[in-house]
Amino acid sequence: MESRLNFNHLFFGGITLVWLLAYWPTHATVLVEWQGNGPYSHGFLALVISAYLIWQKRHLLRWSTDIGVIEIGLIIGLGFSWWISHIAGVQLLAQVGAIALFSMLLLFIYGWPVCKQLIIPIVVVTFALPIWDFVQYPLRDLSTEVSHHLLLWLNVPVLREGYYFTVPGGRFFVEPACAGLSFFLVALTLSILFAYVNHLNIKTSCYFVIFALTLALVSNWIRIVVIMVVGNYYQMEHPIVQDHLTFGWIVYAVMLVPLFWIGNRFFVGNHSQSNVQQSSQTETLDPRFNATNVKVVAAFALVLLFPITDLLLKDYGVDDQYSLQLPTLTHYTRIDDMTPQELQWQPTFRGSASEHYAKYSYQQQDIAAYVANYTRQEQNKELIYYFNSLYNKEAWRKVSEKKVALGPDDKNYMSVIRLEDKNKKRMIGYWYLIGGKRTTSAKLAKLYEVRSLFLGNRGSSVVALAVDYTELGEQHAFNLLVETAKNMQSHFSSQ
Repeated sequence: MESRLNFNHLFFGGITLVWLLAYWPTHATVLVEWQGNGPYSHGFLALVISAYLIWQKRHLLRWSTDIGVIEIGLIIGLGFSWWISHIAGVQLLAQVGAIALFSMLLLFIYGWPVCKQLIIPIVVVTFALPIWDFVQYPLRDLSTEVSHHLLLWLNVPVLREGYYFTVPGGRFFVEPACAGLSFFLVALTLSILFAYVNHLNIKTSCYFVIFALTLALVSNWIRIVVIMVVGNYYQMEHPIVQDHLTFGWIVYAVMLVPLFWIGNRFFVGNHSQSNVQQSSQTETLDPRFNATNVKVVAAFALVLLFPITDLLLKDYGVDDQYSLQLPTLTHYTRIDDMTPQELQWQPTFRGSASEHYAKYSYQQQDIAAYVANYTRQEQNKELIYYFNSLYNKEAWRKVSEKKVALGPDDKNYMSVIRLEDKNKKRMIGYWYLIGGKRTTSAKLAKLYEVRSLFLGNRGSSVVALAVDYTELGEQHAFNLLVETAKNMQSHFSSQ
């Protein structure tokens, strides 16, 4: 029995290691978030806690004798969804797909009686994955509203304009990072662990989780209000105004004292489940394990299926010579080999295979042109990427963006952005070309990237035009931009 149990431990460690290595590009994106100071900085702690909880349950790792046909189908489906998300560079879906695939793999190997004992360790890691940013926005709105009312209650003179707070001593901005998502996720993790360790029943566990989340929200509201009050009193010169993150964790750490005291005083006791009942459930597990069982091969094959497929198709349809060129336009004068400094315009598209700048002149009006080409899509080196931008967001303020039709059909559009800074006004028109398909939508561009892989035509580009209209007039600049884009259509279609 002991040798079989040891083999179970080795196999669990082996299949986990293979999963980590096979899906490493996705795991690497998680580690980047864990290493930062953002809302997921508790990730490494969550991983250690999860590993410890699994180690505590190691005696349960007994092989299931069921074939698990449904589980196999779900693993294949999750693996395929991970692959598609990975190709498209949608990190959130890839991260969800990877952890869901591993969970389903455990269900296939060990069956439900074992896996239900591993739910909490998996949940702990899941709440540390960088997939919860959508929660920031309602938390931000709630924190902003409550903070405003608290300042008024404290008789602090304040003018609120959206997320901006103006007080006599200075001006504050409630950023998304001020929403308290980090406190919220840590509270969720700690409260679930508290309920798990103390064997609280489901009803009591839910009450305690709600109580913990409420304290997390309150601690964040206190943090925001104290920073504003202190900043107002000290004319924005106090250290906590600058290092508000550290101050926030100090406030939350203080809040943990009443959390656990009240938890032990009012939640632990009669509300706990019997340990005897749990142990009696685990005794019914089937301890049989056959080293030659087909599940050994199937488990490794399933976890490696789509990473190997991705590796084999990595260069499929890649044309290293792909490079969309800026065309010569009738009635336009073109100046090639322009530098960003000469154009006073430098878009940022990381990892592009090639970039081309040019300047067109039409009726004594200048139009700057830019093309960035990608022969393949790789992590952090892709056409649609968070850090890619058509303008310097620190120097320019985006006034508006709209989609403009360039022809009578529904296929040719251009997005037009209006920008302003202190002294200039600029209009930028752009569109994407992916595998012969044209779009202005980043979401559709991602889908076209997946489509281009299967069709073997993976070249993609962004085409952008810019017109400064400080003295030109907005409507005249818009007409010039649209007319130039229309003239480019037929040239790009023939390339």
